Amino acid sequence: MIASPTFDLTCDDCHQVAPARPYSPRCPHCDGALAITYRDTATDRYRHAPRSMWGYGDVLPVDDPAHAVTLDEGGTPLIPARGEWGCHLWIKDETRNPTGSHKDRALSVAITRGRELGFDACVILSAGSTGLSTAAYAARAGMKCALVAPKGTPDARLLPAALFGARIHEAPGTFDDALHLIDRLATEHPLYFTSTYRRGNPFQAEGARTLGFEIAAQIADAGGADWIVIPVGGGGTLAGIWRAYEQLHALGALDRLGGRLPRLVAVQPDAYNAFEIALAQGLHTMEDLYALGISEETPTLQAKLQHGVPPDAVDALAALRASGGVAVSISDAEALVAQRQLASIEGLYGEPSTGTGLAGVAKLVAQGTIAPTDRVVVLACGGGFR
Repeated sequence: MIASPTFDLTCDDCHQVAPARPYSPRCPHCDGALAITYRDTATDRYRHAPRSMWGYGDVLPVDDPAHAVTLDEGGTPLIPARGEWGCHLWIKDETRNPTGSHKDRALSVAITRGRELGFDACVILSAGSTGLSTAAYAARAGMKCALVAPKGTPDARLLPAALFGARIHEAPGTFDDALHLIDRLATEHPLYFTSTYRRGNPFQAEGARTLGFEIAAQIADAGGADWIVIPVGGGGTLAGIWRAYEQLHALGALDRLGGRLPRLVAVQPDAYNAFEIALAQGLHTMEDLYALGISEETPTLQAKLQHGVPPDAVDALAALRASGGVAVSISDAEALVAQRQLASIEGLYGEPSTGTGLAGVAKLVAQGTIAPTDRVVVLACGGGFR
């Protein structure tokens, strides 16, 4: 028996409600991106961060949270920083998720929903965390997994996914070329694409909201966050955190959790600083960002954030503007210094892209944007042991 869904799929463009079944990653009427809204009036669930993100299962887009495909993701600690960072700093330690990154939240939701929809296989385009997480959760669900990796992806990144049983394939052309190809194939054939951008899979995009719910509950006793600093690749995590805070605000639950909406910060590699340019020049659309001509071929040690045009850029830019946020860019050298500081001062070993967030905090403190009295949460997005 299929449970009555507690959510609606609504098109961004034509505003029609799309059916929950049969599955379509986008609006069946106009091909617009699908947004998910919930029939939620409860506020008590948000007072405390649960042990697992599935403590928020009633506001995730699945039929039956009790049968989620889970490895106990979420419920990660918010750690007060020991060092002197020029502000009151907390670290949201997402490295403790099952495959070592925040992507496990998205993929737990995506694979749970895929299994509910009757899929026995999935496909993902990834050179890193998303591919590893997809392979792990597909294995947990008993689903087949095809991982398409950009040409030149190091074998060391692909081996763990292969051990989970994923079939590895080389992507044609650039990452962006391959993304559009697989996206098109998934709309023409019965493929379940687990990409962590909203037009590719609207269900996974909701997993990042649980980060926002947890942060709001965990920092409530300190008075709420003034800033949340997020290393940005595709932009979906930043957008999801903002949707969570908007939901808490609309429900009146935020009044019990510090009563403030935080300002968001997008931190990107300096060779991939689309958001910094977009905010400075007033750019809003994907066409605007493609016109910047940012190459995806420029090498960077912050490889997990290497997107010329972030796939969820429109959502992320809207969230930055709505929150009164900012974007900054970080060199590889700055990211490596921050990675070392995170380990030597705070005892947390993250990948270089995790150092990106801490380097962003340091830059904004130096500029005077973040004040010494501000309460700041930085996302430690991926572990260094992977």
